Amino acid sequence: MKNMIINKNMTRRNRMRLYVKGLSRVRKDCNVSLKLIFSLLSILLLFNAWIVTLNAEAVTESREIAFIDGGINPTLAFVQSIPQGVEAVVLDNQRDGIEQIAEVLKTRQDIKAIHIFSHGAPGKISLGKGVLSTETMEKYRESLRAISDSLGENSDILIYGCNVAEGTRGSKFIGQLAITTGANVAASTDATGDEALQGNWTLEASTGPIRSKTIAAKYDGLLQTDVLGGVPSKGNLRVTVIDGNVQVERHDGIDFAGQYNDFGTIAGSGAAIDINGSISSLGYYYSNDSDAGMGSLPKIDASTQSKLDNTITTTWNVGSIQIVQKVTLVKNTSQYVKLKWIIYNGGGSAVSNIHFMRGVDSFLSGDDRGEAFWDPITKMIGVKKVTPEGQQRMGMLGISPTPSSYRSGYYYDVTQDVCNGGTLSKTIQPGADVDNGYAMEWTKSTLNAGETWTISANDSFVNAAVIASGDLKASSGEPVTLQFDVQNLSPSAQDASYTVEAPAGWMAVLERSADTGADCIASAGMKTLNVTVTPAVGAQVGDYEIILNITNNSFDTQSVGIVNISGAAPDTTPPTWAVGYPQTGTCTQNGANVLVQTNETGKAYYVVVPDGATAPTAAEVKAGQAAGGASPGAGMSGFVNLTSTSSPATISITGLATATNYDVWLVAEDSVGNLNTSAVKVNIQTTSTTGIDRTNLIGNFYSSVPGEGITGGVTLSDDQQWH
Repeated sequence: MKNMIINKNMTRRNRMRLYVKGLSRVRKDCNVSLKLIFSLLSILLLFNAWIVTLNAEAVTESREIAFIDGGINPTLAFVQSIPQGVEAVVLDNQRDGIEQIAEVLKTRQDIKAIHIFSHGAPGKISLGKGVLSTETMEKYRESLRAISDSLGENSDILIYGCNVAEGTRGSKFIGQLAITTGANVAASTDATGDEALQGNWTLEASTGPIRSKTIAAKYDGLLQTDVLGGVPSKGNLRVTVIDGNVQVERHDGIDFAGQYNDFGTIAGSGAAIDINGSISSLGYYYSNDSDAGMGSLPKIDASTQSKLDNTITTTWNVGSIQIVQKVTLVKNTSQYVKLKWIIYNGGGSAVSNIHFMRGVDSFLSGDDRGEAFWDPITKMIGVKKVTPEGQQRMGMLGISPTPSSYRSGYYYDVTQDVCNGGTLSKTIQPGADVDNGYAMEWTKSTLNAGETWTISANDSFVNAAVIASGDLKASSGEPVTLQFDVQNLSPSAQDASYTVEAPAGWMAVLERSADTGADCIASAGMKTLNVTVTPAVGAQVGDYEIILNITNNSFDTQSVGIVNISGAAPDTTPPTWAVGYPQTGTCTQNGANVLVQTNETGKAYYVVVPDGATAPTAAEVKAGQAAGGASPGAGMSGFVNLTSTSSPATISITGLATATNYDVWLVAEDSVGNLNTSAVKVNIQTTSTTGIDRTNLIGNFYSSVPGEGITGGVTLSDDQQWH
């Protein structure tokens, strides 16, 4: 078996001495020979592969250690795939992983190789609650010194995470880590993980000769953070979300460059919510680092984050208020990012005086400075600057509801505006040489119990000679005309051609398809381009995007127009369950599946409670609560996306007791927020114990060494633990 170590308070040699001492005591007190003891251990080995070997190799501390971030959900097969002679250490994903590595290594010396398995992105790796990047190396100076002190001569650090060494940012990161630790560092420039998902275990970049063998672990996923886009072509975006913090990078023709300032553990963009004077940060606005210009709000950790297709969803809970953030990159060539926040009051009473603010510390593809602007037509707040290509314009467009306030200017002042609560000042700081940040605010006087408040915005990133401002028009279903002001920002006349994109079933007609030749756009000139838009028959209430694509010198830029359908009959009917659903699926000793299907797409929320417990309300089920607002326990609530009306979705519940009855209460919600008025119940019963079930070997390990529990990401069920 592999040497799996979490607690380093006792050396392996001392643990072995205690173990042999214990065996001697057994022999003395019970007159049982050591031969019999080892025979019994051999029998146990037949039932479980996770028994500590007693050969000399196991007693000797290995010179190679594999640190596995618990956040990648390592399976038993993953840990077993670590080669013999390499210690496997599963890091607690609820603690800072860099500090955990330093704790393990502080009593070690002459380490030959450190292998790190974690989610990665260009120039950074996520380890538990910590993020190691070029920007955070100073923060982890003491931890990195402890790691460096443990290394032997010609040692290696091998990092298995997607795209860690990609591009300029990635090269800088592994180079800085090599200088800081004195090791040769290797990392990947592409997807790392399962070959079936186009990943591999090759570390393509290194800072010097790597003498240690790489490890090809058994992993059925990719070791990447949640990333959207990233196709390396000029103008394309790459969107990374960590714990709800959003970083957007734009390809400048050579490499991806950050659009927000990056403070390492967080990107310089995030949100804050003020609920009746109590302000909480949902990323960015929480550090005490005054040099970074950030405030000191209490930070709310994201409770869940997931990626589905081209959207990354993050959920926070602030008391009885749930905030769901959706970040969407419509396609790889999109030059804007869709943002949506769904704010739900899951409590039993109304909440008043809510201010929701989202802001950024803009970086403008590597330059911190620019000129603030506010467009009252499109409700866009942002920053712009002159570039060799024409003008870079970056901004947030408030779609719905209409933003109540905004601010753009020196980022520190904007940040303090947000952190002090209340209302943003509606000020635009003049001058092109301003270290700029900007923010937008939405307010709601009352959010009733069970009510949902949805906020929509776009972040736009354009750098070109010819750009266009968008338009926003309301319609009750009749055709409307969007006016795009096309501007030439270069010192010479420019040709431009146009195409338009509209939602399925809609029709959009351009006034003309080009401004070329004698009709080109003069230097510093502007032309108006009208687009007639006819909504689809029966279009529901909502905001619909009309994309104007502009081609100039073979380079495409985009502008977004919005049509708000407000007069169509809204959908106010909750979804109904399909016949026979929800229903109980497969049940095992410690888990069960529940199958759900409705007549609309949306979500099915669930709560698992003891058999016969009081029924929760629909609002409580959506909030993940048992009756009366009580917590049902870890893993006993959640939701599943309903993406089809013709086939069921599966809710997988784990961590249940053997041979036990439970009630699963469920509610369904459609895509526009209509929730069932009451919950329905499904009964499940786990099966009885039939012997050791190796499929349940997840969670914590217990070794055969008395008193030496091994904790981490993997556990045996109760009937499989040794004591």
